[in-house]
Amino acid sequence: MFKKAIEINSQNAIYYNNYGKSLYNLDKYDEAITMFKKAIQIDSLDPSYYNNCGHSFHNLNKYDEAITMYKKAIEINSLNPSYYNNCGDSLYNLNKHEDSITMYKKAIEIDSQNAIYYNNCGYSLYDLNKYDEAITMYKKAIQIDPLDSNYRNNLDKSNKNLIQNKDKIISSLKFLNIYFNRINKREI
Repeated sequence: MFKKAIEINSQNAIYYNNYGKSLYNLDKYDEAITMFKKAIQIDSLDPSYYNNCGHSFHNLNKYDEAITMYKKAIEINSLNPSYYNNCGDSLYNLNKHEDSITMYKKAIEIDSQNAIYYNNCGYSLYDLNKYDEAITMYKKAIQIDPLDSNYRNNLDKSNKNLIQNKDKIISSLKFLNIYFNRINKREI
């Protein structure tokens, strides 16, 4: 169907984009990228084409290319929170957690009622051992969508690690206290 439409009008970017989405849904990401790039070539001002191309790159684990596409979508339309979230996901997969947090927080700034953005930001904070901040994000996700058990599981995991982290700090402080008390007794 899409091939026929393209044969009839090879200068219609929407046809290429729709064909690319069909290929994407069939997990034919390389072919989808070709179609999305053709759509971009015809109409370089539609951010959804870049976003769709970014998804295909992301699913091929080509995160740098995906980020480039998402950033181009953001450049064209800086008010779409999903573009920031998608870029954050690719940055997260490259272990660029600080950068992913920036993207997720921008998505939250634009749409503060999307639990996924808070949850994703929580993942990055968690991976940076910023458990207090991750907990805040997970709690907000739960507040928005209390039925999603993933958010509660992430919160529980963060709470557990926060407690373990605090226990380690307390143990270290106790050890240091004992150590310095012994040194002080020797000096007398």
